[in-house]
Amino acid sequence: MGTAPKSTHVVSRRMAAGLGVFAALLGAIAFAAWVFDSARLKEIFGGYAMMKANAALAIVAAGVSLFALAALPRESRRGRALRLGGGLAFAIGALTLAQHLTGANFGIDQLLVADRGTTPDLHPGRMPRVAATGFVLFGLAVALVPRAPAWCFWTGFAANAVGFWLSLFVGVAFVLAPDALYAFWWSARVSVYAAIAFLALFAGVMLAVPDRGWARIVMTDKLGGVMARRMLPLMAVLPLAILWLSKRGAEAGLYPDPLAEYLAAVALLIVLTTLVLVASGRLNVLDAHRRTVEKKRQRAHAAALRLREMSETDALTGLANRRHFLDVAGEAVGAAQRDGRPLALLMVDIDHFKRINDTFGHAAGDKALRLLGATLKESTRRADCVARLGGEEFAILLPDATAAIAQDIAERICRHAATIAVLDDAGRSFGMTVSIGLAALAPADRRPEDLLERADAALYRAKRGGRNRVETAPAQEAA
Repeated sequence: MGTAPKSTHVVSRRMAAGLGVFAALLGAIAFAAWVFDSARLKEIFGGYAMMKANAALAIVAAGVSLFALAALPRESRRGRALRLGGGLAFAIGALTLAQHLTGANFGIDQLLVADRGTTPDLHPGRMPRVAATGFVLFGLAVALVPRAPAWCFWTGFAANAVGFWLSLFVGVAFVLAPDALYAFWWSARVSVYAAIAFLALFAGVMLAVPDRGWARIVMTDKLGGVMARRMLPLMAVLPLAILWLSKRGAEAGLYPDPLAEYLAAVALLIVLTTLVLVASGRLNVLDAHRRTVEKKRQRAHAAALRLREMSETDALTGLANRRHFLDVAGEAVGAAQRDGRPLALLMVDIDHFKRINDTFGHAAGDKALRLLGATLKESTRRADCVARLGGEEFAILLPDATAAIAQDIAERICRHAATIAVLDDAGRSFGMTVSIGLAALAPADRRPEDLLERADAALYRAKRGGRNRVETAPAQEAA
């Protein structure tokens, strides 16, 4: 079962599909104005320049292609068919651009609708160079961006970025300096509605692949994505609005025209500085929240570790408790049997512990248990598991230890235990000895309880044999 897409990715693709529909509607209205020769539509879509019929058709095809890219599965037949619109837009743009560059006439400018309002020297029906370039770039982008190979994506991404910047240039120039825009040979007679449609198309291509490129940064639920979505709209609108207002103020006579640029620069400096400070303050708040959450997480983790340690540790001696010992022993027995490695277990019991409690008190008995626990840890290896099973009974698991190695460790424990001196509350000193039962892993041992039973039987023999000694369980005692 596949993982569900991120909510921000779903929103991103929906936005891309919506931009495709928007661009297609713009193109369709402009194309309808040509087909039906509607004076009203031509008045609305006119102004400085009217979008040419073939440009309008190419925008419709590009918008449909973007919608298919964002909203339809790539492997569906319908999706593949609709994405051919990008190829149609590319073909129209490439042929028109070739006509501009070579001076040829392929007869495509008025193939669909006659352009009677343009003089022959201006090539009736032919879209401007910048529009043709836009369709070529869009066709490349929509074909390459969705592909898996990195070189395909980044080539399409570069084409899309250049197209977006060209469209942005035309749109901004139309707002601030339309006369200069139309005096430039590359953008002469370009329609502002075509520029708007191109902005929608190129932005839509970026949003249609939210897991790659710039959209990967913006359309994420991480802090960077949240800040980008909040700041980018302001960064896109405010500079343009400031420049436009400064120009209109000069035209209205509020200040000399040369001051307009300086006023715009100062206003931009103030606005951008304010945005940086606001963003920094917001980041500080979010960082403080993140630190608080991290501290809570660390405290919860530490508490969980303490609870786990408490559940696995004997409170009196600090050694492993019976439950934890059985868990470790179960894994060790299984691994040793599977890999054919040696394993041994020692059962350790304090001799005459009841007499110690009766004579010196339970507090002295507890002290003896703690001292013996420390001695057992010091007398064993780092990999060994030492546990208090209950009362005066201890167990030691010896991974990778043969019977001979276990015998040496057990005898060392007996010697060290005999040197322990315990003081009771009255200042009286007493010593102790221990008896040890040893069991080496046998082929019939399948559970840690099997080893424990054999070691316990050996311990019982050590007690009967005079105490302060080590007894080894014979292998034949295995069940």
